Amino acid sequence: CDIIMREKAGLVAFVDSIEEKLRAYDQLSVVEGKVDRFMEKNPLHNDLVVLLGNLDECSLFIQQSSDYHKSEVYRAQFQQIFSRALALIKLFVVSNIRSNTSSLARQIQSASDKDNYHHVVTTTMRRLSSSLRPLFQEIERRGRADSYSNLLVDCQYTYFNERRRLVAPLLSEQMEKAVSSSPLKEAVRTACQVLVHTAQTEYQLVSLFFHSAHQGLEDLLSSFAAVAYDHIRPVVIKSSLDVLCSVALVIQSEVMHEQLARRKDITAPIAPMFQRILQDVQERLVFLVLMFIRNDIGGYVPTPHDLAYPERLRGSRATAKWEGFGGGSGAIDIAELNKQNGHGPKQNGESKGKEKEEDG
Repeated sequence: CDIIMREKAGLVAFVDSIEEKLRAYDQLSVVEGKVDRFMEKNPLHNDLVVLLGNLDECSLFIQQSSDYHKSEVYRAQFQQIFSRALALIKLFVVSNIRSNTSSLARQIQSASDKDNYHHVVTTTMRRLSSSLRPLFQEIERRGRADSYSNLLVDCQYTYFNERRRLVAPLLSEQMEKAVSSSPLKEAVRTACQVLVHTAQTEYQLVSLFFHSAHQGLEDLLSSFAAVAYDHIRPVVIKSSLDVLCSVALVIQSEVMHEQLARRKDITAPIAPMFQRILQDVQERLVFLVLMFIRNDIGGYVPTPHDLAYPERLRGSRATAKWEGFGGGSGAIDIAELNKQNGHGPKQNGESKGKEKEEDG
């Protein structure tokens, strides 16, 4: 009887072990059913987080059961389900981000002022992050695997591309208005203010979604700086020497050493654009100076009037004496005036001698 009981206990344990292993295989069928169902009906972000956990369980079991019968068949089946699940997650992320961009674009058009715009953007993006951030956290936690790493890159690419699609036209409109209605140095100041504010906003927003996305954020801000550069450079080419000197002073003293230096952590991607503008301004200044030297100095041909020395100096002294005496700003030739009165230089001297004798 004891032998039979021990055999029964062993058989029960064996059956339980088989059932446990079968549940792992059954879990693969459950995951496949979830993927099929989510493909037909939009899932919630919580559903996808649970799905990622199910995939981890299936993956771990298959890795530990490589010596089981038909393990290769189940491995191939899992890879197929896994690929479909990741495609489903990517579709969910892309759909939500693009829908959010369209909604934001409509709200921005109806926003009455800048404060409303900032409030609308912040509120809408926070609402979106509440559904996507938990999913992104799970993907980032599994980021060592190539499949999850590639999925994270795709999600970040979609996010930054949609931000670029939304913000770049607004930035272009602001720069066009600044360049057309303000002097160049004021347009440069406006570009600095707008880009710094945009950088602050984008840093705040991206932190709502991703733990680390520095490269994508730098590329995004660099593209915004390029928009400003495309509006400023044509004006630089057409500006005069004096305007360019003032612009160079503004960039060096106000933009680079004050505005950008205060927040180097967020302005690093946009600083090269202002450095590039400064280089363009300096190159244009050098070109204008060389043109002046070649045309106005090297190509100068003096006229006989220009070479009429010392007569011109005598005339200048006479004019200066007359103006100092009270003759006003008009240039009057004193020699011509004496000639009209019948007095030459000698006559004037004789007259002065007679006046001295009379005084004596």
